[in-house]
Amino acid sequence: MPVLAFALQYFGEKRKKYSKKLQESFSHYIQHLSQIVSGIEVVKLFREKIFFRYFNRINSDLLKRQKKNRFYETVYLSSVEIVAYTATAGIIFYGGVRIIKGEITAGDFFSFLGGVLILVNSLQTLQRGAINLKALTPVVDRIKYVLNLPVEEDKGKEFEGLKESITYRDVSVKMGENLLLENINLKLKKGEKIGIVGATGSGKSTLVKILPALITEYSGEVLIDGVELREYSVFL
Repeated sequence: MPVLAFALQYFGEKRKKYSKKLQESFSHYIQHLSQIVSGIEVVKLFREKIFFRYFNRINSDLLKRQKKNRFYETVYLSSVEIVAYTATAGIIFYGGVRIIKGEITAGDFFSFLGGVLILVNSLQTLQRGAINLKALTPVVDRIKYVLNLPVEEDKGKEFEGLKESITYRDVSVKMGENLLLENINLKLKKGEKIGIVGATGSGKSTLVKILPALITEYSGEVLIDGVELREYSVFL
């Protein structure tokens, strides 16, 4: 029992570790395939080898982690089998010696041996279930993480349409260490048409995404008819 408990603890943690890594690799794998399919025109127009070289690297990483995961599962199950049947063989040898010495009868011994074999089979089933449960722990943690994400609340002032103007006042947006927008001041009147021009990555999309509250982490103020954008409800 102590040996089986140690094997469960050691190999269970290994299965848990590589099961988590395997889920991450699957995520990258599916994401890359989705990007290739959705952007097939770009793939065909440019050098396909670049995309497939990256795909091969992701695929190799997935295969490596899958092999590690299966390796520890196989070694664990083999160790359980070896320990269980080695212990059974020891019991048979010890029981045979005691029968020869006349300390117990053959009937008593085989009755005891039958109970031991039932116990061994039950323990093996329990151990397999426990190791699979360990492997599923990262999946369950990921599901719980997604289910526990904060839900946007329907609160704030209801937006009834633009009446006068939209004003950006000292608006800045920072993502990590990157400053996407810095101290933007802009006023747009209702019915006015403007064009936003700039190099790729200069913050054009970020500037627009603030209005429908797709980006809420900004400093400064975005005023719609004099009311700060964050005071409006995000639900239509």
